[in-house]
Amino acid sequence: EIKTKKACRDPEGLQSLIGRVIIKKKKDFASSDGTILSGQERIDFTERFKLIISKYNLAAGSKDRIIDAMSAIVKKEQNFTTPCYETICEELVVRESQKYFEALGSRAQLRLIEEDGLTEATKKIVTKINLTFVLRGLSTERIVKIFENLKKFSNLTHLDLSDNWLGGKVEAVKAFAQALENLTHLDLNGNNLGENVEVAKAFAQALEKLENLTRLGLGDNKLGRKVEATKAFAQALKPLLKITYLDLSCNNLGENVEATKAFAPALKLLVNLKDLDLSDNHFSN
Repeated sequence: EIKTKKACRDPEGLQSLIGRVIIKKKKDFASSDGTILSGQERIDFTERFKLIISKYNLAAGSKDRIIDAMSAIVKKEQNFTTPCYETICEELVVRESQKYFEALGSRAQLRLIEEDGLTEATKKIVTKINLTFVLRGLSTERIVKIFENLKKFSNLTHLDLSDNWLGGKVEAVKAFAQALENLTHLDLNGNNLGENVEVAKAFAQALEKLENLTRLGLGDNKLGRKVEATKAFAQALKPLLKITYLDLSCNNLGENVEATKAFAPALKLLVNLKDLDLSDNHFSN
């Protein structure tokens, strides 16, 4: 256990991965008799590893590397039990899949989401999705379908929807409202949400449910233009007590006294707020 804890100091290392698994799930992981595995048993393990990799289709490109790594572990750590080898393999596959998906561009991620091109197991491990700019110009029906597909990512915590001009897509916004309750990071910068009161109210209703949010981007949304839209967003902020970062930049709040007054009481309630961006709001006026 001391050795594995030392290995955990390198968060990216393979030995660290093994160490975390052993510490987290200690029981039934070490064989008491220290039996040496035969060649056939190692081949059987390789087939088991291939089955695990096939569950997560994003790891296919790393299959040979993962199998080689696992074969080395089986050879070196011969007193582990089958559940231990399988758990280490799955942890490694999950990590590779997550890294692969997050490295994709927003268009590639959108294509996989639209085409429903991920296995159910893969959807469950995706925690971050970046759709910046790629929804701009799409039909409302298409965006609604995309948001409906996002519901299948049950562990999604980070979503970037910036620069998509969603301000005119009322039905799409309503679909979004039903999709995402586990988010901790949401970027809605550059969507002109304050231009349409109905859209603003729909998004605000969605935000009220996101009680786990810690970072929220609402910059460049013209929230100071229409007071009713401003009030809707201000009201939505009040239950979001976990927020530590809030971007309200470029919203013309200084051009409308009523808009500024609407936000002020809501900001007082955000007791965990550490970073607040109010730049480019023309308060000098």
